[in-house]
Amino acid sequence: MSTSENIKSAKLKEALSKRILSGEFPFNARFPGVHELLAEYGVSYVTAVKALKLLEDEGYLRCKRGVGYFTMYNGKIESPQGKRLNFVLHEECWKHNSSHLDAELSKFRKAGWKIEVVPLKSMDIHDASEYINSPDSYTMIYCLSADWSRFNATFTQVSNRVLVLGKLSGSPQITSVVCDESETVRQILEFMNAQGRTRPGIFCGEIENELEMYRLAYWRMTLQRSNIPMEWIQTHIFQLTTEQYGVLESQDKDMRKQMADALKAHCKELDSIVVPYSRKLFQDSCRLAGVNAPDEILPVFISSPQWLNDEKNNFPVLDHNITAHFETALNILEYRRTTGQKEPGSWYFCPPLGVKTFE
Repeated sequence: MSTSENIKSAKLKEALSKRILSGEFPFNARFPGVHELLAEYGVSYVTAVKALKLLEDEGYLRCKRGVGYFTMYNGKIESPQGKRLNFVLHEECWKHNSSHLDAELSKFRKAGWKIEVVPLKSMDIHDASEYINSPDSYTMIYCLSADWSRFNATFTQVSNRVLVLGKLSGSPQITSVVCDESETVRQILEFMNAQGRTRPGIFCGEIENELEMYRLAYWRMTLQRSNIPMEWIQTHIFQLTTEQYGVLESQDKDMRKQMADALKAHCKELDSIVVPYSRKLFQDSCRLAGVNAPDEILPVFISSPQWLNDEKNNFPVLDHNITAHFETALNILEYRRTTGQKEPGSWYFCPPLGVKTFE
């Protein structure tokens, strides 16, 4: 696109955003399409398309493929009065864990909340913008990494109506309910020491994730206090590079290979390992690597023991206290609805409940 076309599309975008900000188009109302803009403003097709794309990228609009553009700006920043909650998560997560998650959501229903489950096919929460921007409901985003850059136009409106469960929100203005990683590390290492396992490793995801960095910082500090050299600690932190680990079935093969490669290379140096992922993937990786677990290497998983009733599991599990996550979220939402205010502070830590063992 030429410089002049960029200037024209930016000017058109500004003119259209002012109309949206004025309240001319109600929330979720159909917005003029390309051909309507051509007729009204006399611009080129390219200029109109680019202007609409800019408005979508900034969060003013949501494009429903094959239908058209709809306004996401609503002008309201107060808390909704009704007890309506959108529960946003990836569809694979809902598919595999719906019965367990529904049991946690029952606490909200008992408190009078109407729940709408919003399973996403992608990892982009922008696909749920119609729900997140709704002025009449709250939203809880479960275990998805949130990028708020495409909510620039509506962020002030949504920040008091949204909270993130299980991961950091990606913004200090969006509340997160997460596990206390310092206690997670302390309880796991205390258990391993009691089993005589003193050479532990840990699997982790993308270390740019702030919560992952928090866990690893405590991991390094605690092991150093046990007089384990920093060089040894660093070479036994195994980063798995799959972007959204442990959710998409299509990524299982890549995850399995990375875990197996790490076990092959370092098994003789380790006697235990922390695994915050699928037990099945770890067991498959052990078979690929020719590693005997738990005799050669004792894994401690991070999960919810009450979710394991339908799985054969004889490995230790650090109970990350998922029930407390949902109870804390419920208390936060009740506070916001009754007071009309957002509580101060963006992180809520839920302490884990120790390592559980199974026969």
